[in-house]
Amino acid sequence: MLRGEIIRIIMGCSSSNNNNIDLIVDPRLRELAKGPREGYLKTLSFEEAMSRRLQEAIKDNRYQLDQKLKVPKLESVSDAWGRATDWIASLVKDAADEYHSSVSSKKGYIKDNNSDPSCNTTTDEGTPE
Repeated sequence: MLRGEIIRIIMGCSSSNNNNIDLIVDPRLRELAKGPREGYLKTLSFEEAMSRRLQEAIKDNRYQLDQKLKVPKLESVSDAWGRATDWIASLVKDAADEYHSSVSSKKGYIKDNNSDPSCNTTTDEGTPE
């Protein structure tokens, strides 16, 4: 079962419930890609994980000497943080666009910044400072 479907079930949005809640899948929101360590204990070093992958590939006849060993993608924490901040920025932009479109759709509504008394720049005599 895919992780997304498990989350849908936990949230009560599985297709069997028919409650029409759609989850949006975004590739920027995924776990950190750990390269050769993917699927192994965190205690393994990069080199140990590469060695295990090679041994398993040879054992399963998935590796030939003239081939390159297929290794899962490796990304840095900085790469993952970049994905996350890009996603957050897109949410902020979408929310701002929605807000501005809803405000501009209210015809005749223009906020007067000078209606706030704290913005008044005149002296007690009524002359500008």
